[in-house]
Amino acid sequence: MENTTENTEQEAVAAKASAGIFARWNNAMMQMFVLKGRASRYDFWAFQAVSLIIFLLMVLCGNFFDATKIVINIFALYFLFPATAATVRRLHDISLSGWWCLPAVVLALLVLGLWDFGHTAGLLYLLFASLVYYSFLCWILCGRGVTEANKYGDVVDEAADSNLDSRAFMCFMFAFWCGMWAVFLCHIW
Repeated sequence: MENTTENTEQEAVAAKASAGIFARWNNAMMQMFVLKGRASRYDFWAFQAVSLIIFLLMVLCGNFFDATKIVINIFALYFLFPATAATVRRLHDISLSGWWCLPAVVLALLVLGLWDFGHTAGLLYLLFASLVYYSFLCWILCGRGVTEANKYGDVVDEAADSNLDSRAFMCFMFAFWCGMWAVFLCHIW
């Protein structure tokens, strides 16, 4: 009886490890209001990568229909909760408080608010502050999780994470975010 329980647990771990990038994105979307627990690097970056691809497709569609500002706002508001929850769970895996995510959320809301109301004078300074803080947060989120249980939960499976060179991927994502900000700035001015 004990052996079948171990086999079932091993099969569940293997199934999670073989889950594709879209399955992990879907899992993060289904946990959009869950701020407890931990998330591996692969889970977090899979969510970020798929979300950025969806964002770029939405911006292209918005350009086609001449409604980029509306599309960006809809995307930002829809993905605010799952992105925040995924970031908080990733911070928990590193054994940091989820409150490290609060400045990123506040900066994003301020940038969108100033952009919506046409206050472009202070927007450039906020964009710079956002880029600096997001770069710092991105570097933290690329770190390896704590290998033992912490106050936020049990160890997450890093089996699928073993092939992920997180720092190189972070550099790619940072360049991608810079490109996204450049697209955003082109639409402001």
